[in-house]
Amino acid sequence: GGGGGGDYCADEYTYSCEDAGANAVKVEVYVAATGERVATTTTRKDIAGWMKSKRAARAARQDDDETATTTTTTSSAGLAASTATEPIPPPPPPPREDIEEADYLKAQLKWTLSMNGGDPNDKAVCELVDALEAHWKSKRTQQSDDEMLSLWSNKVWKAITRAEFPGSLGLDEHGRPMFTLTRMSFGRFQPGNTKVAIIGISNEVGDASYVFDVLFEVKDGPAEGLVGCMRSLASHQYVGDGARFDIMFHSGTFAPSRSVECDASASRIWASAFGLHSAVSHLEGGIFTAMDSSGAQEYRFLDAIEGYVDVLYLDDDMRITRGNQGSVQVVVNYDNKAN
Repeated sequence: GGGGGGDYCADEYTYSCEDAGANAVKVEVYVAATGERVATTTTRKDIAGWMKSKRAARAARQDDDETATTTTTTSSAGLAASTATEPIPPPPPPPREDIEEADYLKAQLKWTLSMNGGDPNDKAVCELVDALEAHWKSKRTQQSDDEMLSLWSNKVWKAITRAEFPGSLGLDEHGRPMFTLTRMSFGRFQPGNTKVAIIGISNEVGDASYVFDVLFEVKDGPAEGLVGCMRSLASHQYVGDGARFDIMFHSGTFAPSRSVECDASASRIWASAFGLHSAVSHLEGGIFTAMDSSGAQEYRFLDAIEGYVDVLYLDDDMRITRGNQGSVQVVVNYDNKAN
């Protein structure tokens, strides 16, 4: 209780919790059998409560198992404890000596991001990114440009860091970053002051194409609560300056999710909120088509929006980049079932 620390055993790992202030808690993870520390991170304060509840649930299940030997009746309290649905953090990465250095660092990074809400600016995340970048650059001289391009292209990547770029409106009640539609569409889309929360980001990279999908929930206005997708279409080109790719955004789509499209009432609300703006042929540097029957509309920029990303780490499983505005993004290969 309070700000004190404590050890809470969770299966084969022991978690040591210590108050870190600002609604955060420092968590150190040890192998229960050996006492070896395998991870350290700072995460939400409610993790300590989760560990306590997990221990209580396990004790309740053990009591139920003992009771089951003498009676066929299961108590409702025991059933509730054994079927509790509180979120369970993923297991910590394995001990360092069991895997290769890069795999160990990646496992640490994935686990830390899963525990801190995907914050790319977390100190532990920054240290792991720096370590992976140094490791990759030490091997980069042994890798041809063609080999790097084969790892970069023809994959669907999904982000495990939350969006962190200029114009953030903070986090919503679920810890998701919020922005305006104007910010999400390079200042070209209206109604620009509509607030949205980003649910997830994916990036499909082809030989020359670069498709950036942002799934979002509308947070205010008549369409509040509806889910949509902003798809930005671009081309990419390897610059060769270290590991830099130029990205040129030229068009995209703005559409409701399938659940909205299939709901007549939600579709009408979506069209009312966004359809009036699609009839304008020239709008803040873009050309927009009329909204179709599904609620989708397309837009094309009169002049391509140009940017770049520097690759900090790249293999068949993970890609880490820093954009031209300084934001770091960690993505994993969507086709890898382990992700």
